[in-house]
Amino acid sequence: MATIHTQNIEDESGLEIEQEDPEEKITHPFNPEQIKINTRHILVEQLVSRIKHSEIDLAPDFQRLRGIWKDENRSRLIESLLLRIPLPVFYVAANKDDNWAVVDGVQRISTIYDYVIGLFPLTRLEYLTELDGQKYDALPRPLQRRISETQFIVNVIEPGTPQEVMFNVFRRINTGGMMLNRQEIRHALNPGPVRDYLKTLAESAEFITATKGNIKPIRMADRECVLRFLAFYIYSPEEYTTDDLDGFLGNAMQKINKMSHEERDAFATDFKKAMRAASDIFGEYAFRKRTSMSDRKRPISKILFEVWSAQLACRSPEQIRVLVKRRAEVQSRFIRLIEEDDEFERAISLSTNTVRRVRKRFQAVQQLIEEFI
Repeated sequence: MATIHTQNIEDESGLEIEQEDPEEKITHPFNPEQIKINTRHILVEQLVSRIKHSEIDLAPDFQRLRGIWKDENRSRLIESLLLRIPLPVFYVAANKDDNWAVVDGVQRISTIYDYVIGLFPLTRLEYLTELDGQKYDALPRPLQRRISETQFIVNVIEPGTPQEVMFNVFRRINTGGMMLNRQEIRHALNPGPVRDYLKTLAESAEFITATKGNIKPIRMADRECVLRFLAFYIYSPEEYTTDDLDGFLGNAMQKINKMSHEERDAFATDFKKAMRAASDIFGEYAFRKRTSMSDRKRPISKILFEVWSAQLACRSPEQIRVLVKRRAEVQSRFIRLIEEDDEFERAISLSTNTVRRVRKRFQAVQQLIEEFI
């Protein structure tokens, strides 16, 4: 019997929370000379112009970052500009055309832009109460100028900085008191077709059925699961060589961006096939840990999601039919694998991003499948 049993704690998105192994703490230092950050000063009117010309990417489907403030909160930000109260610095990543992807400051920048273009009036101001109800165009010209000529400090991560370095920098930035999670950072650093592609697959009927709708879109948890499948299906576990899952997933997003429509459609077809297979084989227990056939339903594990979905996607229709027909045996065998193989249990529970544990879990599930087909 396996001796390692971890608590199955569910996070706000409905996924099982990963736990660190106290005996195996992994760090990935990088060369600080690779960090290329320049400090610039930009006026509000320049910021607005950049947004209008699509030269600033606000990643608008950051559900918790843009549009979450109420008008009162947004009005207080504008009031701060009118009172000449300095705002915190912004962090952006520049591409070769000097277009910016905003990671820290999305809410503040979008609020200022929305006010200047007239999307909301000021309300419940704390000091300048005489301006309540006023949109930008109705402000006296001196106050309009005060806003438009407000100068911000922007820390620009320049082109050529490796993405893994940018990722580490952004991980250390606190946005509005809330840390960005890893998928939100990947999303910000990889504009392009991949964003809508992950969203579409996460909203597919097949994904929702297989996960019983338990993976919530909050904080992009559903999209991270889809990306994990794609990364390990596109590259294979043998190409995971550096203990750096963040870099591996980021590379997959870049690869998807460069694919043709036909290539993306083919991967989408395989993803949906895997979702249907997982649902048919495991039912409500798909992608969940079990210690017995009568075990309670635990939170979905994104680790089990990545390994089972990638393994099922590469199976033929006939092989999947065999697995579905023998689903009770497959489920029982998987339970024994968790219970009897200490190394596998660790590989899906603790410090799951190391090369050794990634390869262990993929090899174990592959062997399990091949026992039946």
